[in-house]
Amino acid sequence: MKYKLKWELPHDAVTCLGWLLSARGVEDIEGYVYPSKDYELNPRLLDNIDRGAALLKKHLDNDSNILLVQDCDTDGIMSSAMLWLYIKDFYPKAKLEYVCHEHKQHGLEDIIDDIEESDYDLIILPDASSNDYEYHERLYNAHKDVLVIDHHEAERYSYYAVVINNQLSKEYPNKSFSGAGVVYKFLMVMDELMGKPGHSEKYMDLCALANVADCMSMKHPETRYYIMEGLKRVQNDGFKAFINQQSYSLFKETKELGYIGVAFYIAPLLNAVVRVGTMEEKRLLFESFINPNELIQSDKRGAKPGDMEKVAVEMARRASNARNRQNKTKERATELLDMRVQKYDLLDNKILIIEVDNKDNIPQELRGLICAQFVNRYHRPCAIVARNSEGFLRGSIRGNDSFEEVPDFKAFLEGSGLMDYVQGHANAAGMSIHESNLEDLLAYANTHISDEGLSNVYYVDYIFDEDEDFGPLLLNIAAQPNLWGNDIEEPMVVVERIPYYREQLFIMGENKDSSKFSHNGVEYVKFKDSDYIQEATAYERGYITVYGSIKQNTWAGRTTPQILIQDYIIEDATYDF
Repeated sequence: MKYKLKWELPHDAVTCLGWLLSARGVEDIEGYVYPSKDYELNPRLLDNIDRGAALLKKHLDNDSNILLVQDCDTDGIMSSAMLWLYIKDFYPKAKLEYVCHEHKQHGLEDIIDDIEESDYDLIILPDASSNDYEYHERLYNAHKDVLVIDHHEAERYSYYAVVINNQLSKEYPNKSFSGAGVVYKFLMVMDELMGKPGHSEKYMDLCALANVADCMSMKHPETRYYIMEGLKRVQNDGFKAFINQQSYSLFKETKELGYIGVAFYIAPLLNAVVRVGTMEEKRLLFESFINPNELIQSDKRGAKPGDMEKVAVEMARRASNARNRQNKTKERATELLDMRVQKYDLLDNKILIIEVDNKDNIPQELRGLICAQFVNRYHRPCAIVARNSEGFLRGSIRGNDSFEEVPDFKAFLEGSGLMDYVQGHANAAGMSIHESNLEDLLAYANTHISDEGLSNVYYVDYIFDEDEDFGPLLLNIAAQPNLWGNDIEEPMVVVERIPYYREQLFIMGENKDSSKFSHNGVEYVKFKDSDYIQEATAYERGYITVYGSIKQNTWAGRTTPQILIQDYIIEDATYDF
């Protein structure tokens, strides 16, 4: 186990939170810790927002046929739901319809032909389509208006659509804002046109859910304000149904709905439906947020014809089932591809590139998740790709920022000069390479990554000596779990060479595979790891260096700091004490 300090921070319990946030790039500490309405930006800093609002109102007033294209992820679902609900609030008889993508596709590419031949007057595309220039022109020539409300990067504004996009708006400083966030700003302008200031606040909860699920950075105080405030005022009955479905996991350690709870226990259910759900399930998922109390036939075990359930409650349960299906499919696919790795000696290379084809029956939507499994299993960057008719291998890449020599897999691939493209994040992106360049890429990786280059290096906030009094510092950090989220990473620590006796180790859990021990007022906990227990109990006395995250445990009115062990080094100290 290798570890290094990210930065030198004072070991001070009083100022630790400020130092940690500042080190993570938060400039306005007070605004981050205490987000408020003062940080809302003027929606008119977004280019074209007045044009877009006027266009929508014109079509609503003219009783036009309007199509809402729901993008195929949680941000897309919430963006569309917010628009749908808002329109129906003021125009309950609006001629409004929606369409869902069959697969994990975005924008207009898979539906342009049908829309072009339709009788819709206005096409609304939330959370997508900024760069669908060719399709916008086709719809313009078919005498249809197009309204795009998006947050994805694009080269320029479309000449044939009204595009509202925070990335393209030079005057709008918040670039870490989801599609639903841009929709929310659009609805604020609609409030003025409708003469109902503040009406859009009804949908702040869906805006918050979307920003969490789409992994938006909370460094900008506007995004953080909408997330924190939106999660305090959940109004949508669909959102409430998912909270109730996951209530045990959400509230076993806290009474508040927070960023981490939504990211870990609600967003994965929604994403599972997007990845492996049937078209009917995807449709019902959207209905859960726009018509949550509509009654549908229940399909739970033992249900009889005529047993009805609210669509939101039914879909929250089905989403949980979809996640189980997703995990089983992922396990089957991982086993299949693992055999391929062994058969073709793919581990002889420093990066793992696994080719799949249609016969493997592995959903495209799951390939990124499976890729991440192999990164963890074989401790090297991974790509899962499929070959197209033009000889390009295209698919998903995953890496790990703790790899010593390849902390940014995307940059590493781009540096080879052999890629067709790599688009996305540092360690989660899409890639394309021509088959003729594959062997050269593998050779490049084998040359540029040393044998030790893929060892994990943990970059931590603090390294403590075992005899330091750091318990108060841990408690102050643990008491603020909602400070951490995407791009504001949870603090991680190392405690070096903690002395322990075998009898100190308390074995717990139904399978006796979890354990804890205490030293100097701090509890060290490891869950569901029988190998750790076997190693720790192999010696009568030992030293253990732990790497882990910070928690707290309250029991009988007493709160104790905890470190949840994620990795460790154990040394025999039988003759040292």
